[in-house]
Amino acid sequence: MATTVQEVFDMAMALTDNCAGDTADYKVRAVPIINMLSVELYQFCTHRNISAGERPLPVFVTKTDDEVDLDDGLARGALPCGLAAGLLAEENPAMAAYHAQRYDACLKLLRNAPREFEAITDVYGEKLGS
Repeated sequence: MATTVQEVFDMAMALTDNCAGDTADYKVRAVPIINMLSVELYQFCTHRNISAGERPLPVFVTKTDDEVDLDDGLARGALPCGLAAGLLAEENPAMAAYHAQRYDACLKLLRNAPREFEAITDVYGEKLGS
């Protein structure tokens, strides 16, 4: 299932505790912010086969029913925090800083997670606990 801009927006609104309020101004600003954050998060997508020396970009979104060109885990985990921070930057700097900190924590985890896994060879030939 691909995550849409609207779904990311709804998650960000839930984080800002503004689910029932007037969100028209936020929605207009959400698409450009998502496009900007997607470029940063795209490097962590696991399903992308990227050749050395290439720097591909995610598909540009233009409306709320567009699908975000990220793994669903990134689109639902990190992107809403970054969007919430971007939307609240002027209106509520303290809450924006909180969400920016959560987004940065997600990026730190992503940067430190192994990109590829390899089998571990048992060089001793013994099983522990035998």
